[in-house]
Amino acid sequence: FWIKYLLLNRKKKDYVFEKFLTPVMREYKLQKDYDYIWTTDEFGLLWAEWINQHSEKQYKIIHHSYELYWEHYSLPLKKHWRYFKEYVLFEGARKILPKVSLFIIQDEARWEVFCHYTGINKKSKKVLFPVAIRDYPLISQSDICERMDINVRKKIIFYPTYIAPERGCVELVRMAQELDESYIALLHGFVIAKNYVDEIRKNILNPARVLISSMVMDYQDLIEFHHNVWCVFLCYGETDNNNKYIVNSSNKLAMALQAGKPIITIGNRMLAALCSEYRCGIAIDGWFVEEFCHAVYELEQNYEFYCNNARRCFEQRFNIKLFSDGLLNELAIGL
Repeated sequence: FWIKYLLLNRKKKDYVFEKFLTPVMREYKLQKDYDYIWTTDEFGLLWAEWINQHSEKQYKIIHHSYELYWEHYSLPLKKHWRYFKEYVLFEGARKILPKVSLFIIQDEARWEVFCHYTGINKKSKKVLFPVAIRDYPLISQSDICERMDINVRKKIIFYPTYIAPERGCVELVRMAQELDESYIALLHGFVIAKNYVDEIRKNILNPARVLISSMVMDYQDLIEFHHNVWCVFLCYGETDNNNKYIVNSSNKLAMALQAGKPIITIGNRMLAALCSEYRCGIAIDGWFVEEFCHAVYELEQNYEFYCNNARRCFEQRFNIKLFSDGLLNELAIGL
């Protein structure tokens, strides 16, 4: 495989483009009245470069960095990955980054990491834009609960992100079953490995108390569903910088807060600090049943207080209106 890769790389200057761009992408023609190409991932960077190589007009590239996966594919640290498909993708995209006219990133800490692993000059033009969603403060739908066959009187402790060992799903199931019967734990997210779901199910003593959802929800459904849950459980460790600086990049956090739902969290100091500053939830120190139950009952006793603070946190930290003017001004002046 490696020999084949090296031979192809010698013969084809645009090997990465041929490898990752679909025929539809290569045949796409951008209208000349556009000024910018807004990219949000590595495929987008490759596509933007392809368009500029095959267009009379050169479009300015904006790169909105959602994740810090560049860290995982940094050659000095991961030399054994250099022939992996993902590494070829990231290296191809990395070469396009110097052509970007404007970077959008969540905060200064993530900018430091991004520049370190991509080689981009820290003085490059950027706009800070913490994770933000449109405001949906009044939406409350029950049809999803009906489709999931969840009693609307149950207090749903909602786990909304991908289902994987490092996110503490098994531990959440064990702890949630120690609560009284008015609570139900709902795990809904992308499944990393089917055998892990099997492991979770082995720890479910009462199927009426824990639900693992395989329902397909679009983004809007997920936003609206947060209005039907009682609280949101988030577990992010600090094994890498992408998780370490999670507060300004977690859409699931923003969805919970904009719906006025408190959070229970574990494993991340930024989330713990957010809970401490805004009193929008409770950070527990470890996988202790007593501590988890205490957090739940603390929310129960002061539920309106925590819900109001969750909503206030969203309005002061994550509402898209707080950041849109700065970005629009950059675009208006033509970068």
